[in-house]
Amino acid sequence: MALIKYALFLCVFVAGCKEDISVRVTNNSSVALKDVVLNYTGGMSSLSNLTCDTSWIAHIKPSSESSIVLSYFDGIRKHAEDLDIYLEPSCNSFVHIVVQSNGEARVEQIR
Repeated sequence: MALIKYALFLCVFVAGCKEDISVRVTNNSSVALKDVVLNYTGGMSSLSNLTCDTSWIAHIKPSSESSIVLSYFDGIRKHAEDLDIYLEPSCNSFVHIVVQSNGEARVEQIR
């Protein structure tokens, strides 16, 4: 039994975790957001339109330690928010980002 546990540990350790980090972006502003992009180490995820009072969930896989830059256009100006988040390529993480009524983004939850 101990040998099986050790073999499973090695598979996860060597191959890395296969699960994504879920990032939910909620638009609480009064306008639709255009060209919504999450940039992180090793990749990006994008959505062309996020209407007001809706959410989008992106599943990301950073290639190493990472922060998230959320960019979007609110009809008036282009935003690029370097969010105060530190992510490791780990299993089963969840981040909730809210674009507030003033058009600024903030991190609501990390687990």
